[in-house]
Amino acid sequence: MVATEKKTFSLTLKGIAPLVSEVRYEKKEQDVTLYITIQKNMPVRVLVDDASITCKRLAPLGPLSKKLLSTIEYWPSSDLYIAFLRPEDFASCQASPKSVRTALEELRDCASQNSSFVILFETKERKDTQCLAWSEKERVLNAVASICPGSRKGNWALGSSSGPIAAAKKLMEESL
Repeated sequence: MVATEKKTFSLTLKGIAPLVSEVRYEKKEQDVTLYITIQKNMPVRVLVDDASITCKRLAPLGPLSKKLLSTIEYWPSSDLYIAFLRPEDFASCQASPKSVRTALEELRDCASQNSSFVILFETKERKDTQCLAWSEKERVLNAVASICPGSRKGNWALGSSSGPIAAAKKLMEESL
């Protein structure tokens, strides 16, 4: 018998085991797709917590991007990633609100090409909710602009809302 070399790795989805009713996989050419069935209407947050993963990037993620991963939610119906930052998050990463765009670009490198991104954040300087979004989908950018009015350039939108992050998130869920 010829020995074959194997490398085993795991994919951990923390905290969702009680919600999972079925797990299956599909191998197609060079890809493996995992299908995880959970209870209906349950939010799922998937975190990547492995320093060896660098996505399509050549460099590891920066501190603010890693912080975003700890809050990111994926909304499959809109192929949208939404994440949240509070003033203490900027402080712990030694980052400023100007770093949000770079962090979003780093996360964008880790997702599918058609995915959209929304980052809702608060700063010590401004108590309103600010929003930075990137999408190739007009529907997503229009929804963001209606909730957080501001400026738009190409696939980018920047705006703010007078309410707290939770209120802006709820409006996004209803709009998308």
